[in-house]
This record gives sequence, C-alpha cells and structure tokens, in this order.
Amino acid sequence: LDGLPLWDAARLAAARPAIAAALLRAGVLPNELEQGIARVNHALRRTLEDDRGRWLLSPHQEHCCELAVSAVIGGELQHVRIDRTFIEDGTRWLIDYKITEQLGGDPLRFVQMQVEKYRPDIERYARVLRAFDLRAQTLRADAPRPVRCALYLPLLGRFCEVEVEL
Repeated sequence: LDGLPLWDAARLAAARPAIAAALLRAGVLPNELEQGIARVNHALRRTLEDDRGRWLLSPHQEHCCELAVSAVIGGELQHVRIDRTFIEDGTRWLIDYKITEQLGGDPLRFVQMQVEKYRPDIERYARVLRAFDLRAQTLRADAPRPVRCALYLPLLGRFCEVEVEL
C-alpha cells in the first residue's frame, strides 16, 4: 500500500479504471459495471473513514494484499487468495473483506450470519497461511506465531474477529 495519506478523493477517482478492470475480471457484467464501481468506491470511502479500516490498511510488518498461497492440507493441495494479512506484535492477522450490504432486519443477526457464512473459508485460509508461516518459521527456527482472523464489512463499519480451528 502507498500509505493512508495518499488515499484521498483524487486517488479514489484515479483508481476508477483499475477498479473497473478488476470488476470485469471478476465477472461483473458490463451493464452492472457502474453500479459495481460505485459500490467499491463507497466501501473504500467507508474504510478510510473508519478507525479500524485505517488500521487494517496501515503499513504493518509483512503486510500483503491479495496474497496467493498454496499448501497441502489434509492430503489435498489448497490454493487461496487472502484479502489482507500482516504481523502485529508477533501475531499473524488474516482479514477477509466483504462488501455486502444489509437490507433490513436485525443488524447484529445479519453480521453473525455473515461470520458463520464465511467461517469455513476463513478457516481454510488460516490453515493454508499457517502452513506457509510454519515453513518459513522452521527455516528461521522461530516459534509458531498465533493467528487471528477477522471479517471486515466496510459498508456496515463492522470488524468481527472470527475464531477458527487450525
């Protein structure tokens, strides 16, 4: 990341072509592109306005976005792409972003449903990332570091830690 001070309105506007290209690669239909760009911009603005969002985007030790990692887990090769990960105070953080919106109902219940919906994916990401870390730590003779996982919902301003079994 280039640093939070550089993410202003002009930077968001300049990111429009990259956002459009990423959405098209992700399968967004051309007639839905403007709505998708607006949603991503809204999520970015909300993240930059949120204390936790700014913390997530701040530089940290070993910070990576869209980290592609592979490992053999349970005898199967697993490939994952992790939205955001970094080390803080000796702990590996794994963050999964979702730009889902709540359209009515109980907000707390909705957030709990999102955590449960994405928990299996986050657990898989954590296992693969843990295997990746263990290989690197073995080479350095480090002790395994703890892993903390979270789901970040910028449109709702919610950061939810997710307990996982490694």
